[in-house]
Amino acid sequence: MKQVIQHQSISYTIINYFGAFIGVFSTLYIYPSDLNLYGLYGFLTNTASLLTPFITLGFGSVLLRYFPYFENRSNGHGGFFFFILSGYGIGILCFSIIFIGTLPWLKSFFPEDTSDISNYFIYLLPLTILYVIFELFSTYCTNYKRIIIPTLLSNSMKILLPVLFVLALRHYINTSQFIYAILGYYCCIIGVMIMYLYHERLLFMRPNIKIFTHPMRHQMVVFALYSILGGASAIIALRIDTLMISSIMGTAANGSFILAVFMSNVCYIPALAITEILNAPVATVSKEKDLAGIQSYYKKSTVNMLIPTLWLALILYISFDSLAMIMPNTSTIATIKLSLGLLLIARIVDAGTGINSHILSFSKYYKLELYLLICLAILNVMLNWFLIPIYGITGAALGTCLSVIVFNIAKTFLIYITMNIHPFDSKIVRLLFIGLVLLILNYCIPNLEYPYFNIAFKCILGSILFFSAVFYYRISPELEQLIISKWKQWSNRV
Repeated sequence: MKQVIQHQSISYTIINYFGAFIGVFSTLYIYPSDLNLYGLYGFLTNTASLLTPFITLGFGSVLLRYFPYFENRSNGHGGFFFFILSGYGIGILCFSIIFIGTLPWLKSFFPEDTSDISNYFIYLLPLTILYVIFELFSTYCTNYKRIIIPTLLSNSMKILLPVLFVLALRHYINTSQFIYAILGYYCCIIGVMIMYLYHERLLFMRPNIKIFTHPMRHQMVVFALYSILGGASAIIALRIDTLMISSIMGTAANGSFILAVFMSNVCYIPALAITEILNAPVATVSKEKDLAGIQSYYKKSTVNMLIPTLWLALILYISFDSLAMIMPNTSTIATIKLSLGLLLIARIVDAGTGINSHILSFSKYYKLELYLLICLAILNVMLNWFLIPIYGITGAALGTCLSVIVFNIAKTFLIYITMNIHPFDSKIVRLLFIGLVLLILNYCIPNLEYPYFNIAFKCILGSILFFSAVFYYRISPELEQLIISKWKQWSNRV
C-alpha cells in the first residue's frame, strides 16, 4: 500500500508539474496579453466547477465513501456504479431544465461592461455537463487508486489552452470557436477515460435493480443529500470570488486574479497528489474504524504536504518581482503580489492541516463538517461582498485567506474533540520557523540586475537553504527514505 501511494503520488506530481511548467510558461508570456479572454475562460470553468455539486446531487461523494462496501468485481459491484450513474443522470437533467428556464434572469446579473460573459453565458450548460461527467469517471478511477490517467488527461488542457490562446490572439479563431474547441476537448478526454476503464476491465455499468432495494440505499441517499450542501458550500467558499470579481469588476480584473490563483495552486500540486491518493486508503480505515490508521495518515500527510507547499510558496514569492518584469502587462501583473501572498498563505494553511476533510467526510461526523462548510460559504460571500468593492482583487484574496484559515482551524478542532487526534508536533513548528527565517533572509540578500539571473539565484539559494534545514532537523523520514531509495535505483542503473 505504501509503495502504491508513493508511486501514484510521485507520478501524479510529475504529470502535474509538467502541466504546470507549460502553464507557467503560458502565464508568463501568453495569458497576460489578453486578460479579458483569460478572465472569460476562468469565469466559465470556475462557474462550471461551482455548479458541479448541485448537478452530481452528492453522488460523487457516495462513490468515494461507499465503494469499499461494494468492491466485488465478480458481481459488477452489485450495480453500485449504475446507482451512481442514475444519480448523476437525474442531476444533469434537472440542471439542464433549470438552466434553460432561468437563463435570462442569470444573465441579468452581469452589467454591460461585462458583456463578454453575457454573450457567452449559454456555453456554461454544455461545459458544466461535460465537466461533471469527466469528474465522475475521475472519481471512479480514484477508487482503484488509478489517478495517473485522469491527471494526464486533465493536464493536457495546459497544452491545448495556450495554443488556442495564440490562435485567438492572432485572430485565426474567434471567441466562440475558442470555446467550441474547449468543449470538443472535454468530449475527447471523456471518451479516452471510458476506453481506458473498459480496457482495464474496471467499468461495471450494467443495471442491477437490486441496488435500489439494498439495505444501505437509505444511508447512501442521506449521505448524498448532505454532500450536496457540503460540496456546494465548499465550492462557494473557495470559488465564489472569481464569479463576484467578474460581476463587479469585469473579466480583465478576473483574469489578473486567476493568474494569482494559478500561481498559488502550482505550489499545492504535491500536497494535492497526497490528498488524492489517500482518498481510498482513508475511506478503508474509516470503514474499519481503525483510529490508529487514521492518526498515522493524518500526521504523515500533514508534514509531507506542508514541506513542498511551503518551499514552493517561498521561492515563488521571493522571486515574484523578477517574474513580473518578464511578463506582458508588467505594471498590471506587479499589482497582484499582495493578492498572491494572501493566496499562498491560504495554501500553506491547507497543507499544514493535512487531510482533515477526508477524515471528517468518511467519519460518522460528516454532518458536522456540513455545518462548517455552510458557515464558511456564508463567511466568504460576506467578506467578498464587502472587500472586493473596496480593495479589488486584493479584497477577494483576503476574503479567501481568512475563510480558509477559519475553516481549517475549525475542522482540526472538530476532529480533535470528536476523535481525540491531531496532526501537529514539533516538526510542524520547526518547518514554519524555517520558512519564516528564509523569508526574512530574502530581504537581506541583494537582487541581481537581470530578472532571469535573479530568479535562478533566489530559487537555487532558497531551495538549498530550505532542504538543508529540513534534512538537518529530520522533519520527514518518509522523504528521506524516498530520496535514498530513488538514489539507489539510479546508482544501480548507472
